[in-house]
Amino acid sequence: MSSSEDIRRWDTVADAYACVVGQPQDSFRRRAEPALRAAIPSPSGQRILDVGCGHGWLARQYEQRGAQVVGIDGSQRLIEKARAQPSSIEWIVHDLDAGLPPGIGLFDAAIAHMVLMDLPRLAPLLTDLSRSLQSGGVLIATILHPSFFNQQIQRTDDAWHRKVTGYLTPQRWWIDSFGGHWHYHRSLEFYIEELVAAGFVVTGLSEPRSLPHEPVDEAEWSDYQTWFADIPTMLVIQAEKR
Repeated sequence: MSSSEDIRRWDTVADAYACVVGQPQDSFRRRAEPALRAAIPSPSGQRILDVGCGHGWLARQYEQRGAQVVGIDGSQRLIEKARAQPSSIEWIVHDLDAGLPPGIGLFDAAIAHMVLMDLPRLAPLLTDLSRSLQSGGVLIATILHPSFFNQQIQRTDDAWHRKVTGYLTPQRWWIDSFGGHWHYHRSLEFYIEELVAAGFVVTGLSEPRSLPHEPVDEAEWSDYQTWFADIPTMLVIQAEKR
């Protein structure tokens, strides 16, 4: 699968994607926010790169908190939606499978929220991110958890579980979300090795609980929702430039 085919797919589903991702009810947004705030507690005055920014919802949050933000995404349609709302953010259309564009400059921090698992290759991008961060700069990446995401949910003997049928072998999965796109499954070991090879030191790893799709007080969770929360489908990796 070439990255150009992936990008055409994201252009096709851009409207459906923007209606869900980044909205207040978005469970991945709600799960990621504590880790993002802990990684970049005081963004004011910092230069931040939003990698795979989509329609720009996260970039605008950092701009509102005083950061100078650059948003980059391969989808022309998603960037058009980002540009449709007034801001001082610099929006760039660029195929992330090829890395970052020349001359993008230096950043204090980079965020890759729910994007790395959607790229055919990671090495070019991670290498360029390492070069584009100030010494000690932080990369915070959220991905679908490679151990548990897309593993079929089953119920047997009055208990739910996820059926793991494979893990170490890289795979390409078709995901129906937003109208359909490709997901590139890779092991956690793969992600860590790619980060280290690119010049990063992994400084944090967190597994936010899986939340109900609609915000519900935990005291009102069903037995299924309580079980569902205990098997994380999201992983947050924090790394610093060596």
